[in-house]
Amino acid sequence: MLKIISAKVTASPGDSGWVQVHGFSPAKPEEAKSRGQLFAVVASKNGKEGIEAISFEREVVKRLREEYYNSTQEKTFDLFKLNNKCSACGREIGVEKQKTSESEIILYVEKSDFKFVDFPNGYKNLRSLISYRCLEDHVTTRRWVIFKKNPRCKMCANNDRVKNSTNSVAKIQSLIWSKHAKWLSGEYIDDTSILEIEFECGHVMNIPYYAFRDRKSILCYDCALKIRGDLSRRQPEDFIKLVEEKGFVFCKFLEDYKGQSTKFEYICNKCNAINIKSVAYFVNNQYCSICYKEVVRLQHFGSNSVCWKGGHRRLSLFFRNFISGWYLESLKINDYKCVISGKPAKAVHHSYSFHRIVDNYLLDKGISSKMELNNFSSEELNRMADEFTIYHNSFGLGIPLTKKIHQLFHKIYWTTNNTPSQFEEFKQRLSSGDIKLPE
Repeated sequence: MLKIISAKVTASPGDSGWVQVHGFSPAKPEEAKSRGQLFAVVASKNGKEGIEAISFEREVVKRLREEYYNSTQEKTFDLFKLNNKCSACGREIGVEKQKTSESEIILYVEKSDFKFVDFPNGYKNLRSLISYRCLEDHVTTRRWVIFKKNPRCKMCANNDRVKNSTNSVAKIQSLIWSKHAKWLSGEYIDDTSILEIEFECGHVMNIPYYAFRDRKSILCYDCALKIRGDLSRRQPEDFIKLVEEKGFVFCKFLEDYKGQSTKFEYICNKCNAINIKSVAYFVNNQYCSICYKEVVRLQHFGSNSVCWKGGHRRLSLFFRNFISGWYLESLKINDYKCVISGKPAKAVHHSYSFHRIVDNYLLDKGISSKMELNNFSSEELNRMADEFTIYHNSFGLGIPLTKKIHQLFHKIYWTTNNTPSQFEEFKQRLSSGDIKLPE
């Protein structure tokens, strides 16, 4: 026959609550006679959920463990009867802390020389709102916990503060007049009161009294900011002088000069390129866009590039680095303007496809287009670069375009086997409305 010494049953939380059973046994066998084994059934009604329920359970188990494994020799049952208070809060086990009833709150309010009105949202706990009336017939709504700590009327307290304040209405009016302003409306209660004030410039603002009192300027915020901006703004004559000192020719402002955001046009003395930048951009980056691209290209060309792989590069990419003179000359002959839109040109279109020009040159020299730079010596590469530049320029100058128009052309006609007739057809389709210019 199976002999059962002990058994435990646990019940999972349900709608009505939860139940747990905990067992405790003495560490020494001789203590089993006096202490015995303790089976504690802990039950709770539904009301505590989440972290609160877990904390409650741990507190009960901790209490049982402390009392069972203490150093006294008393029996466990007698020990719990003698000491039934919680060691943490001192409250008797099983006795819930009662909240203040509604009748007690009403009585407390009336004892504080106020008349209770109602609970606006009902009474639940300390944070519930209560409404009450003072002797001056002012109705105030505050939380019960706040009223319990400081029972007072807010309006009466503000009035007392004004009476005891050193700021009289005459004194405030005198301060406003001293700053050449007018007090239009707004009741002064304390330094945070909002007053409607008309400044000397004619602008009207709603401003706290303390903010107006501490202002050093007699102007409104907008006028003060405008004057401050005018004082810190670089004058047009000084900016034009700066442009010329950096080796550029100033052309014109494209709009009324307003400061850092104003756009202007200038010409580079080295490449004669027309640049359009804002004043702030030029002050921080004093260079020509086209010359800067050439400088960056030379700094990162060949072995100076972070992508250098010992010459594993196609010849077509190598030859493209030697057409910058053709690029600048193509822009200069058209006054750096797009031949279609008239806007500043940022790209130059080859009438004949560039890669086709490279293939024809390599074919004439008997060189495979798949060969890489590491297949040639530096002397051979320099000689090929000079020869290709002459051969490339024999096809004529390019066509200046904006970057978006250039991309639109190659999106329609691709990049292979482009011819001058394709570009003429492209212009006709643009003029007829068959193709729309990108915005």
